[in-house]
Amino acid sequence: AILGAKAATPGAHVPIVTYVGRMLIDKGVCELVEAARLLHRRGRRIRVFLVGPTDPENPRSLDPTTLQNWHAEGVVEWLGHPSDVAKIRKKSTVAVLPSYREGLPKSLLEAAACGVPLVATDVPGCRELVRDEVNGLLVPPRDPAALADAAAERGWRDVGPLSVGPPGAPAGYLALAERGRVPLDRLARPAIDLATNGFP
Repeated sequence: AILGAKAATPGAHVPIVTYVGRMLIDKGVCELVEAARLLHRRGRRIRVFLVGPTDPENPRSLDPTTLQNWHAEGVVEWLGHPSDVAKIRKKSTVAVLPSYREGLPKSLLEAAACGVPLVATDVPGCRELVRDEVNGLLVPPRDPAALADAAAERGWRDVGPLSVGPPGAPAGYLALAERGRVPLDRLARPAIDLATNGFP
């Protein structure tokens, strides 16, 4: 089942931390949920969106009942597979990917294209895209406390514009270009097709 987001308090600024991807253990979803619990216990008003489907064919997939229970607990909001992921990204305060390992993280590329600050684990793939203290923050993998601290900092701090290069060049792509992962001529083209509904 796809669960809808709860209504925010009118007039209140509540930071939105968004994870987009399949609901897999190795994506760090459990650590993100524990980080959300920590922030709630600290009295931080924050919303954590889990956006994406389960993957029944993957033995590391979380089951829908677990996700529904977390949603009912009120600590995170599982949105399932919405029709307009780009709209959710654009309203997000922070994009998070607490993965144990990555290739080239599409979810972070899309978030960077929307100008959303990034929080990711310091693992191959993520560290090639996220420049610590520039377009995001890197945290150790499997560390809910560090993840909570980084999400809270990015949620409440004015980080300013994320693009640090030519107009229209997302910071994530610039980071990759500097490392030779993306040709510079691609920076002039759209960074990512935000209409796609595929999940990494």
